[in-house]
Amino acid sequence: MTGKVGSWTLGALVIDDRQPGQDQPSGKSPYDTRAVDGVVRVRANLASSRTRCVCLDTRLRGHNNRVVSLDARLKFGKNWVSDFQAAHSWTSSWQ
Repeated sequence: MTGKVGSWTLGALVIDDRQPGQDQPSGKSPYDTRAVDGVVRVRANLASSRTRCVCLDTRLRGHNNRVVSLDARLKFGKNWVSDFQAAHSWTSSWQ
């Protein structure tokens, strides 16, 4: 899904993989399990500045991995620009 509402740009993708690792040798992959991946991106355009947030989530065989990133490009007048970026990731298991 993608779209634009006013100064906001949105995008999302969800993948439901019911046989991840099918091309890998038996016992070496999570074959016969289910992987769910998702990505969401939001961007705000404010005058000549922009901010963006990206969130990724992967769930496979009792494990979960998430990544969140935030970045911004702020323009202060004709000659001054500042870029910022922060990202965090974490993994959890519920088996």
